Amino acid sequence: MAAFETDSLSNIPKGMEGLTVNPAEYAVFTFCINDRSPIGDQFSTVYQGIWGNWLPNSEYTYAKTPDFEIYDHRFDGNSCTGEVDIWIPIEKKITN
Repeated sequence: MAAFETDSLSNIPKGMEGLTVNPAEYAVFTFCINDRSPIGDQFSTVYQGIWGNWLPNSEYTYAKTPDFEIYDHRFDGNSCTGEVDIWIPIEKKITN
């Protein structure tokens, strides 16, 4: 879902949906997209690192709330280069 932040969900345009993202704990991964390799390859590498390495080796599990990417002033939509933040909802692993 492509989204933007709003102060109210009371006047959603036709054909769009509103979603409230409740406060949660997130791991935030910032990475820089360059123009030297396809953007999809770069995302694939980062997500493989998060899901295949960082998360299983951390003290956290995936919290079942929305995860998202943020493209702000640090990202150039024309050249598809710059910084992107990936927000993954997490919670501490329960240990016995």
